[in-house]
Amino acid sequence: MSKSNKFSPEVRERAVRMVQEHRGGYPSLWAAIESIAPKIGCVPQTLNEWVKRSEVDAGVREGVTTSEAQRVKELERAVRELRKANEILKLASAFFGPGGARPPHQVLKAFVDQHRQEFGVESICSVLQIAPSAYWRHAARRRNPVLCSRRAQRDASLAPQVRRVWQANMQVYGADKVWRQLSALARTIGVAYQTAFVLLHKIRESIMECWNDDQLDGLVHIDGAYVSGRIRKPRVKKKTTETQHRDKKPQWQSSKHPNQRVVMVLREVDPEGNKGSIRTIVHVVKAEDARTAEELAKIYIKRDAKVMTDEAPAYSSLIERYDHLTVNHSKEFSTDDGVNNNQAESFFARMRRMVIGQVHRVTPKYMLDYVTEVAWREDVRRTPTSKQVGMLANAVSRSTSKWWRGYWQMKNRPEEILFVPSSGPASQRAARS
Repeated sequence: MSKSNKFSPEVRERAVRMVQEHRGGYPSLWAAIESIAPKIGCVPQTLNEWVKRSEVDAGVREGVTTSEAQRVKELERAVRELRKANEILKLASAFFGPGGARPPHQVLKAFVDQHRQEFGVESICSVLQIAPSAYWRHAARRRNPVLCSRRAQRDASLAPQVRRVWQANMQVYGADKVWRQLSALARTIGVAYQTAFVLLHKIRESIMECWNDDQLDGLVHIDGAYVSGRIRKPRVKKKTTETQHRDKKPQWQSSKHPNQRVVMVLREVDPEGNKGSIRTIVHVVKAEDARTAEELAKIYIKRDAKVMTDEAPAYSSLIERYDHLTVNHSKEFSTDDGVNNNQAESFFARMRRMVIGQVHRVTPKYMLDYVTEVAWREDVRRTPTSKQVGMLANAVSRSTSKWWRGYWQMKNRPEEILFVPSSGPASQRAARS
């Protein structure tokens, strides 16, 4: 709290001028100050400080002038603000992860919630370029859910029902095969199919937001696999070498289907060897090349880890950074010394079963959602169902959906979430968060 100033600058200036004009009529400067101070209404010590300050500003006495002191004060305040902003940015970079993509508003608001007591809402919003009013509106809705939109309130009430149905079907239903179940769910809870469909996708989105992408340690298996873009059989059988794709183009017109992507998986193996894989990190990439594999390993695998892959050229450079062992799949699935990447192959086996047998078709825009769901199922497959439900409930209740809120009003994800080696996992992390 700043001190109140009883005397205006004009009064101070007049008092100093009176001391200087009548100084010769007194035996000393202090005698003049003691005589004039009661007339001004201040104590002699205060008037003495005013006189000293005036002499310093006039250059008669050595010291820091008022203008210089004010300038130093402003610079110190600016330095404090810059240090605070730098500290906020440091914490934000660790909170949001590496990369330059701007995180969604839900993650920004969560960061403000976590650090508002230390830095204050206004300071954080200024550094992160968030409108303070938007944050206060978010805080008000969190305190009083009645202020949320009707759709958000309805989603919150319907989410437990959808989770119950998903768990009752062993968490294996895909979007297409779940149609009848969702229709039954819609009739049971009194909502349209579209509502139930979007709620299940919101669960996948929540899993992506809460994903643990800390670095893997110990023994890590890596592999990649092509997903989507399968060759489609033509309606009429013809004696020709041409085959038909999902986009109705013959093979000679397009050597690669535009929907085809590579899913790369990194799996940490249980050191005791009893539980198979204990943690999975998955990314969607354009190609399984050396640049992508090297950057994924650098970001998600600790330096002292042991890495096992097949003999694909994409993984040849990993030997420079890790204890890298390979297996030649054209000869064997596992070497005599136990070198294999079976945990990665196991992941792809289950993922292909889901894509082929349940979902039937996965487009690049939502491919990460589905493969992340498979990775989550793999990681929690030995967790009791009650804890799985609790994990999902906690994930769904964290924030408002970004990509599925307003989906049927065409307010959906504008593009696919793809890992780009040159810029790192910025886009993917942004979407997960």
